[in-house]
Amino acid sequence: MKKNLLILLFIFIIISSCNCNLFNNDDLGNTPISIPEYALYGMLKTNEADYVAVIDMEKDSIVGYQRITKEREYIEDFCLGSDNLLYIPITYSYLYIVEEIGNEIRILDPKEGTVEGTITTDYCPKSITLLPDNKAFVFHYFVKTGDTAETNSIIDLGGKAVIKKIISYLGGGCVGNEIFQDLNNEFWIFSNSPVSDNTYIIKYLTSIDTLGERVLLDNEFNGSQFYTSSAFFVSETKLYAKAYSPQNGITVYDFPSGKITGFIETSETIESNMRIIFLPNNKVYVSHNDYSCTDGSDNYIEVIDANTDAVINTIEVCKGPFYMVYSEAMNKVYIGSIHENSIAVVDPNTDTLIKIIKGDAKGSEENRYYRLLTNK
Repeated sequence: MKKNLLILLFIFIIISSCNCNLFNNDDLGNTPISIPEYALYGMLKTNEADYVAVIDMEKDSIVGYQRITKEREYIEDFCLGSDNLLYIPITYSYLYIVEEIGNEIRILDPKEGTVEGTITTDYCPKSITLLPDNKAFVFHYFVKTGDTAETNSIIDLGGKAVIKKIISYLGGGCVGNEIFQDLNNEFWIFSNSPVSDNTYIIKYLTSIDTLGERVLLDNEFNGSQFYTSSAFFVSETKLYAKAYSPQNGITVYDFPSGKITGFIETSETIESNMRIIFLPNNKVYVSHNDYSCTDGSDNYIEVIDANTDAVINTIEVCKGPFYMVYSEAMNKVYIGSIHENSIAVVDPNTDTLIKIIKGDAKGSEENRYYRLLTNK
């Protein structure tokens, strides 16, 4: 009898120490909802908690909401695995208290609304990007005193475990550090090193999970110094990047030289937050919003022709447009509001508004979409 009890105790200890907590099925107060075939997931932040809004992309209507954080937790990103589960980096378990910096990826079933497990990581996982072969790259923000570089994690979403750590100067680890792809589907990381003024794009070799070649991006153009972020390819030889100071807009880079060849002025002000996406028809959508805007005047996005680098159109959308995502299956662009529970739907062929999906306020008067992703 004692031998059997010891065996059971040993098994329990082994399971408890596993990176994936198989018995973590925390109740977030959710109820099951139907997940449509073509689903859009939106991270909706409120003063009380964070939710995922599930939208039917065929009907452009909200199916329901699932709460995804507990009290006083802070998140900035999530991704959708091939198992249709959401993987959510928990950045803080108690906001701004260093002793309780988060160190886990929560696994949530959006259909049932239940936590299906956790993956333990290093401190402060901030953003997560889906990679080929059902893996994900996690940027970590927090650097402990005495550390000389940041730890970033490669996660096997199938095995629910960290399979590799990469120590490197990759920058702040916020959503702006997303991995992006070139037109040959090779992966790159935008890096603002925290220990120098240099800005790079770094090739990420997904087959062996290793950093590859670096391309230094220039920061001077026409006698002015620019701070840039969030680069992405618009052709095999051209990159766009968000630019700040002395002007806000988009810097145009030659690839692979990394030299600035032009600047696209947008209507973004110093108080704005910009997002940019590249569409298959060689158009670039630029969203920007003003946190302090109360009259709804920040309700448009701009359209750039990536062939000519010229602003060719503006589209009136939701108030405070911020995060954008393109659905290839639906050929629609979805744009989340930073001011309210609303998502604009745009036809990229005609650059016209199809619909504004408006939901009720959740949790508090503050409602803002911080992340959108689609399953197709």
